[in-house]
Amino acid sequence: MNNTEFDAAFDFVENTNLSFFLTGRAGTGKSTFLSKITRKIDKNFVVLAPTGISALNIKGVTIHSFFQFPPRPLLPKDKGIKTFWEGSEKRKLIESLDTLILDEASMVRADVIDAIDFSLRKNGGNPNLPFGGKQIVLVGDLYQLEPIVQGKNEETQTLNEIYGGLRFYQAHVFRHLKLFTIELKEVYRQKDPLFVSLLDKIRTKTLTNAELDQLNSRVLPVPISETGNHILTLTTKLDASQKINQSKLSELDGESRLYRAEISGNFDSVAYPSDLDLKLKIGAQVMFIKNNPEGQWVNGSLGIVAGLSDSIIRVELDHGGMCTVEKEVWENVKYKFNKDTGKVEQEVVGSYKQFPLKPSWAITVHKSQGMTFERLRVDFGDGTFAYGQAYVALSRVTSFEGLYLSQKVQFSDIQVDNTIKDFLKNSASDKLESFNIEGKRQYGLLKYTNPILVGNHYLHNALNDIIKSDYTKGYEHLLQAFAYTSNDQDFVRNNIFLNLLSKASEAINASSQTSKPSYRLNLLSGTVQFLSGEHSSAIQTLRPCLKHDDCSIAHYFIAKSLWYAKEFVESLEIIDKALSLIQNSRNFFQKSLILNPYLMENEENDLISKSLSLECNLMAINLDTTNIEAYKELKAFLTREGLNIQLPSVEIFEKEIHKESLDQIFFDDLIQSVKKHKRKLVQAASKSDRSVDETGLIDQTEVYQNLDIEELDDDVSEEELMEDMLDEFSDDESSEDY
Repeated sequence: MNNTEFDAAFDFVENTNLSFFLTGRAGTGKSTFLSKITRKIDKNFVVLAPTGISALNIKGVTIHSFFQFPPRPLLPKDKGIKTFWEGSEKRKLIESLDTLILDEASMVRADVIDAIDFSLRKNGGNPNLPFGGKQIVLVGDLYQLEPIVQGKNEETQTLNEIYGGLRFYQAHVFRHLKLFTIELKEVYRQKDPLFVSLLDKIRTKTLTNAELDQLNSRVLPVPISETGNHILTLTTKLDASQKINQSKLSELDGESRLYRAEISGNFDSVAYPSDLDLKLKIGAQVMFIKNNPEGQWVNGSLGIVAGLSDSIIRVELDHGGMCTVEKEVWENVKYKFNKDTGKVEQEVVGSYKQFPLKPSWAITVHKSQGMTFERLRVDFGDGTFAYGQAYVALSRVTSFEGLYLSQKVQFSDIQVDNTIKDFLKNSASDKLESFNIEGKRQYGLLKYTNPILVGNHYLHNALNDIIKSDYTKGYEHLLQAFAYTSNDQDFVRNNIFLNLLSKASEAINASSQTSKPSYRLNLLSGTVQFLSGEHSSAIQTLRPCLKHDDCSIAHYFIAKSLWYAKEFVESLEIIDKALSLIQNSRNFFQKSLILNPYLMENEENDLISKSLSLECNLMAINLDTTNIEAYKELKAFLTREGLNIQLPSVEIFEKEIHKESLDQIFFDDLIQSVKKHKRKLVQAASKSDRSVDETGLIDQTEVYQNLDIEELDDDVSEEELMEDMLDEFSDDESSEDY
């Protein structure tokens, strides 16, 4: 296949981490693209779909089953979105993922997209980045079938109030992630350019009265073919198609034969690909529902039953010829992470064995999405009732001559969601080549480089952008800088950095005389002021940013600046607000500092709490094992409490985090050791949770001593440890932030 857009999309998946939307008219090769991805991409990826049948068709799993979402509309940061145990198979799987591919994107709701984002962030992904830093590839045609909320108008209304609609691109996560679109343009299903043009105008509802009249010229009686009545009727409603099928089957002479499907393992009934009890007669029109490996038929081929026996069914195909059909097997799979190979693999957990046939004189338009027919009868009955329904129905047929209408199509039957045009216009890009170059460079950087060095790289970019007065790029690079670092101490203050900071400060001061204040400019200005040690100025500059929920960087800088100024109550309030926006290592560690009874900065602080400070510090380490400041505090705690827990020295830790490429085994072993002794740590903090220790308040530098202490065994389960932690949290008024 020589297709520029197709090849570009494949290259973006294979060699970048950039998220995008792959679209195209019906029959442009979206399914072929998915097939190639699953066969040739050497990444850890999963392919997900909104429904069981669509998931089976792509040999993937449903979105809800993968993330274990509850079967209902999901609110932002919904409590029904699971946090998987860190040692669980699902957690390891999510942590290992590079890419998630979502098929039939037109049917994926906005709330589901935000739930995916939230789940990825809280289950091992980078909490600072959209979708946890994973690549998201959405595949589908927005002009086809729309998202559905099952029969509950009040739930649809709620989602509309939250998102302004149900479409995936209306999800809140896309306020922070610019999604670009690649459109497949070459149509393979239809060869007649006039018919392709007519379908395109139906797709976008831009056809004229004359073109509608041309379409309605196909209101014709269906001729009987030489081999029988091989034509399918599409209906808008299920009861209409069922009525046709039952009537046609009952008209046939002879006894019917019943074939029971064979089910083993785990296979959800809502995902059954065919009738559990398949009822057929000789002479029945049937549709194949699975591709034949030898190419005798494809999903959607029609035929007439010519013979029935226990083990085979003979079918006369609509294009001529007789075939012998045996039972086929559909596999229900789940994804798992193979720790030995480091790869995501599929595991078969159930199977469904049945003849790949169903009596089909009629099916619904929804069931036909993705299928192709040479001849087709379309019956809109009382009219269409969903966006894209008319276009899906009419675009299933390969030629204008193969289309038969039971009645005239009305303009009202062609329903289009006008927000689609705005999204596609805004997400279209003529910079795919530059995106690709930058995406490959960024992907290589992230794949092989220490994330702290990546964060420093992006901060340097942000400072250079400020110097050039490019505040849009500067804002984007600033977010990336803080996404890959655990605290502001990760930024290396060498001569290059100090020179850039000085020039950026001069540029900011100059721009304040000419540039109109904005959220992005204030955030960049406040960042430069904070990093320059101008904490009072940073507080003043950043306060207007607090009303924006785009990120928590402004909250963090203000909270830390207020802490330096000994404004403890407001500092705690603001860092708690930051944690309500995003639970990351940086914010948890700042809260642990505010509550730490051993720091000189807190000598006038009435809010200090040893146990809660420790819990926040442990959360900071858990969310980012490379947080050097949090690790120093943990080592200091061990020294003060006299705990015999052996952990690497601070010097060794610092050497590890400054390597060009992180030794992941070192950090994995470290976090496992911390978890192993979590109960001992929590009990030590809770045992004497008082404002000051007998030794009094001491300077930070005095408690960063390194001890080589023997390790004690602790065989407490993860569940018991979490129960202890939760008990501690439940006693604190701020526990809702966790």
